[in-house]
Amino acid sequence: GDCVIPLATEHWLFFLFFGAGVVVVQLGLINLILTAIVDEANHAHESDTEMRCRQMQEREQRQIRQLGPIFQSIDADQSGAVTLEELLVAFDTNAKLQNILKLLHIDRRALLDLFYLMDVDGSGTINYD
Repeated sequence: GDCVIPLATEHWLFFLFFGAGVVVVQLGLINLILTAIVDEANHAHESDTEMRCRQMQEREQRQIRQLGPIFQSIDADQSGAVTLEELLVAFDTNAKLQNILKLLHIDRRALLDLFYLMDVDGSGTINYD
């Protein structure tokens, strides 16, 4: 301050020069602080997204594990394989199967598609063992 005041009173351009310098330094510091805050928020968001994805995958895995006993119960002839007919009857009547498939976002049409995808040998049955 002792250098600036005499220069600024003598030549007004020095006042503008030093004033602009102070403003630029302050804006630079604010920019650094804001960058750190935004970076930390972005990192927290990514961590939260990864955690939510992991939780969804774990929930889906639990639901899929519950399908084994359900498939045993809907296998009318206890052959170790479920036919399309058995699966569709169970889809219409078995509330537990309906709930699990609903959580997995599988409707009747998707169930048909899934059955044909899982019936790799074309036998009309899928093994659940």
